[in-house]
Amino acid sequence: MAALKKEQFAILSESRVLIALPIHTKLYLKGKVQVESIVKNAIEIFGANFNAKSEFPIDVYSPKGYSLLYFEAIEDSKHSTDLKNYDDKKDQKILKRFSIQYQDCSLFILNKMTDQPWTDYVEDLLKYSDSKKHKMALFGKEKWVKDNPQVPEPIEDILDISLFVAEEFEDFKARLLNKNPQWDYALQSVQIAQESGRHPKIIGTGGKGVGKSTTLKYISNKLLEHGQAVLWIDLDPGQAEFTLPGMLSATLLDKPILGPNFTHLDRQVVFSVYLGSVNVSDVLHRYRKGREELSWFLQDSKYSDVPWIINTMGFNRGLGLTLLKETMQLFQPTTLIEIKSRHPKKNYEVNMTEMLQSDSNYLEFQAMPEDTDKEMNTNDLWGIPEPYKLRDIVILAHLAKSGLLSKIPYSVSFQDLKVQIVHCNMPRQVELVLNTALVSFGYTNDTKNIVDKNVVVPSQGFGIIRAVDPKRQLFYVLTDLDPEQLQNINCVTAGSIFLPNGVFTSKIKNKLDKSTPYVQEKPALETPLNIPWQRSGKPRLPEFQSKNK
Repeated sequence: MAALKKEQFAILSESRVLIALPIHTKLYLKGKVQVESIVKNAIEIFGANFNAKSEFPIDVYSPKGYSLLYFEAIEDSKHSTDLKNYDDKKDQKILKRFSIQYQDCSLFILNKMTDQPWTDYVEDLLKYSDSKKHKMALFGKEKWVKDNPQVPEPIEDILDISLFVAEEFEDFKARLLNKNPQWDYALQSVQIAQESGRHPKIIGTGGKGVGKSTTLKYISNKLLEHGQAVLWIDLDPGQAEFTLPGMLSATLLDKPILGPNFTHLDRQVVFSVYLGSVNVSDVLHRYRKGREELSWFLQDSKYSDVPWIINTMGFNRGLGLTLLKETMQLFQPTTLIEIKSRHPKKNYEVNMTEMLQSDSNYLEFQAMPEDTDKEMNTNDLWGIPEPYKLRDIVILAHLAKSGLLSKIPYSVSFQDLKVQIVHCNMPRQVELVLNTALVSFGYTNDTKNIVDKNVVVPSQGFGIIRAVDPKRQLFYVLTDLDPEQLQNINCVTAGSIFLPNGVFTSKIKNKLDKSTPYVQEKPALETPLNIPWQRSGKPRLPEFQSKNK
């Protein structure tokens, strides 16, 4: 493949650049950026194709700690942009020159993303989830030294991102997203099911970290490209894709997924149940009941017109296998995808085909990035190995996007709000347990003010119990639900998923330079057991005991 030249990049303004990317070339991204327009041919981003007639701008998120997304140039002679649509004469001149000079390239304009301040909030507060308080630059340009530079550095500086082709590095430690050509077989299975009059349902299975959600997101993007909506059913409460942690949910997708879970929490969730824990064994009855209610809700005919994508847990031993068998019986998938790892412990110890109906399809894929022989071991410093930190990122993103902490609190009488505590035995002063708690809002017909933890209350949204006034018998509640929605809420459910440390420690430290009342900081312990990849299979230090496992 021919190397990129600096002439294939043009600066249009202080925040916009034009790129001529040769067909079939992949340009990787670290950071956040907007695709302002596509002038000629098309680009593919994680299975989703975009051309001149697509809806713009297109927001793309490719943060540190996750597999990096790419722009791949693809041919599309049917669509192009009329250069007269660009008002700036200088732009028109450059675009015309590029269109003539780079016939075998995709031409597209990238714009610096400046209207998403929530990402700064997440980065600023995420450091308090780390014992050493190191800020993690999820977005922004990296200070990489390229062995064979091709992308001009001023282009990266303008957009505040890192752009590169794989050939620029001889030994690159970050994870690059590479699609598996076999994934397209899943699309064929959907077509086969539809042609035979069956409702296509794809279920993804495999151990932790083998790439289930990555595979299923690619398949979803491809299905969306063909003009049909997709229903994503999430049965993995530990790393939920479109909701806060600890949820079972169904989300209707009508546009591609171009980033990790915390970047697309604004999708249309049609049904959800808050389990109150990411550890299914702690809330086993709630998991089974919630999964059952989710299945009943989806019996509505309007959800049978779209393909279902079912994401499962990476819990592949004992109870996890039992739950998977139950899920298979409940949802009756037309296609089962098993993602196999070269590490036996990440694979199921049973023949998965025995769980399928006789007319269902079985597809086996190799785990990504394992099929590229890239070692992901103790020297891989790119990923975020701590599950609790990944969950903190999601919660912080939700708080920032919803503006929840800046809302004016509602005062609610103890008598008007039923309470459900699912992570511990009911204390005497249940109201005080709710102070500063992250809670799910719902409606229940239960007549008791204290709702049994085995009762499943469908979630209508989330909020925070900002304060409790025992003397006046009042809760002070922060929520982004509107007053009309709140009229249908009579219950709050609290569990073992808490607000991240940064919510409590950041404001006082940053603005008053004082310690926050009632918040004790954890000591920065210097010990090898503090390093996440060395803690596997070893006792957790006291400073980590309060975190969800």
